Amino acid sequence: MKINPALFALALLGLTSATIAQGTEKTLVKSFRLDNISQINLGIGSDVEVKQWNEPHLRILMTIKLDNGNEYLLKSLIANGRYNLKGTVENGIFSIFAPELVKEIKFKDGQKLYEVISLEVYVPEGVQVQLEELAYESIGNDLESH
Repeated sequence: MKINPALFALALLGLTSATIAQGTEKTLVKSFRLDNISQINLGIGSDVEVKQWNEPHLRILMTIKLDNGNEYLLKSLIANGRYNLKGTVENGIFSIFAPELVKEIKFKDGQKLYEVISLEVYVPEGVQVQLEELAYESIGNDLESH
């Protein structure tokens, strides 16, 4: 049986397009020590759910959904630090942010990467969380803000 190379390439392209169109999702986990910290400023404009727990540290579960990307793209973005969370303490307030999220990502065809990021934040009892509203949409990322 002889396979037509053009038909094979077309079929492979169709499978690749279907994979990209499906999107992908992954959850990352990050923990922070909270040595005598009673207030957290969360500077990531996204869907955030705050829960209390009986542990002395802060834990963040970040779920990333790419609607127009595949698993390999998401793994590459993670490996290159796009979703890394950073923390700083100033005046007794622990601020958490993701500096790489402000960078716009576009594909070769000019289409913007569409990513939805949601967070589950587990905080020790007595720690208050302030959510900072950020307008990522204005710089090219479609993150749900609440």
